[in-house]
Amino acid sequence: MENQVSFLREQRKGVGAQIGVILFWVVLGVVLLGAVFEPYLQKLLSLPERHNDLFIALGAALGFCIGAYAAFGNSRLAVVLAFPVILLGFLPF
Repeated sequence: MENQVSFLREQRKGVGAQIGVILFWVVLGVVLLGAVFEPYLQKLLSLPERHNDLFIALGAALGFCIGAYAAFGNSRLAVVLAFPVILLGFLPF
């Protein structure tokens, strides 16, 4: 198990890899909060008009925070958060 975690940590060390991890999470945050959960949040908060730009900005900010932690963190949680990006091959090796 430790060899697999160290391999994933080494894959995240490059600048291109870190940028890829951050961009993946920013895009995922924008898609989830801006498109998927936006109608539910609109109804939950009882907002009188649509606030698409607000939810897109919140999704981008949340995705950037998660992506920065996944790219620069040293814990196992950071490795797990970077794993989908490595698995999907978004990182330039």
